[in-house]
Amino acid sequence: MTIQEAMQSRHTVRRYTGRKIPEDICRRLRDRIEKNNEAFDLAMSLAVEDTGAFGPLLRLVLAKGVRNYVILAGRNRPGLEEDVGYCGADVMLLAQTLGLNSWWVGGTFSRGGVSRRAAPEAEKILGLIAVGCGAVPGGFHEFSKTLPI
Repeated sequence: MTIQEAMQSRHTVRRYTGRKIPEDICRRLRDRIEKNNEAFDLAMSLAVEDTGAFGPLLRLVLAKGVRNYVILAGRNRPGLEEDVGYCGADVMLLAQTLGLNSWWVGGTFSRGGVSRRAAPEAEKILGLIAVGCGAVPGGFHEFSKTLPI
């Protein structure tokens, strides 16, 4: 799958199966995260097989089956939000090309649970990207816009 195809096919998925992400795919995600960290002075990291990102109620209702996520973080500095946004989108599109689904999570996560998994240099955690094998692939919504590609 190309990046353009990933852009057209990626949709938010909030419910995931219990299937583990293969180690070679985890390695590719970690490599991309590390390249983005170096290029943009970030502290993003991948948490695998961890359920600490959401409280019990959210795990049952909104974030069913989320066990893998990217922590979006960096030093507290001007421009951090923009850099995290760019790099987070890059990681989400890579995940889509690798056959995974994703969900950008802004504020509905357990900051305490995530901060324990964050890199030591992560002064500010802006959000998460849940990644994994979606229970459903996601799809267009009534108000989805088409891409002018």
